[in-house]
Amino acid sequence: MGTINPYAQAGWFNPDNQTPFSHQPWTLSSPISPIFGALPPFPSENSPDWIRLTFVSADGDVLDCSVVGARQQIFFEISTESFENKPMATTFAKKDGTVLSRIEWAVTPTVEIEKVLSKRPVCEWITRSPEAKQYRTMIVGGKSYAWIPRSSGIYVRPNPPDQYAKISVTSDNSKALLEITSEAFQAGLFEPCIISTVLLFSSRNIN
Repeated sequence: MGTINPYAQAGWFNPDNQTPFSHQPWTLSSPISPIFGALPPFPSENSPDWIRLTFVSADGDVLDCSVVGARQQIFFEISTESFENKPMATTFAKKDGTVLSRIEWAVTPTVEIEKVLSKRPVCEWITRSPEAKQYRTMIVGGKSYAWIPRSSGIYVRPNPPDQYAKISVTSDNSKALLEITSEAFQAGLFEPCIISTVLLFSSRNIN
């Protein structure tokens, strides 16, 4: 079964082990900018204000998986296909089969999300900070959100001290997890966070 190291795959440095897949503890290569400060605890599992989604596949590959919620409800099917004369592409399909989003893995990967994001380079949507890869920013609906790595996962924050979502891995490092709050739903971040989870955990260069 495959394993996932979200920090290495998302492009943040792991000084303990620089290989893409690692069971070693991860630490930042340099301090996080003080503008973000200490993160408050994420809502507990008993909170009614968040939902947990699991990216389920046979081999741990987020590029071919099902996005599953409570009671095994499938929200999206993610599939990746190779073409002879075109870049490999990953599609995100709703339950009715309509395509929500498409990623094309060209030399410069592109992404588009139905009614949210017109087609553009991934690096222009989820941009890496210039400060030693400390965080990434994402624009949705004209607002900026920060993806901030911590030892327990990667958090989405609009403005300190709020936090809207968290991506991490299961205890056996075999599946990606997305925990998202009701505030994130209201802000239109549900689908963008799902696509971002795949991009950040894809083990591909998105810069």
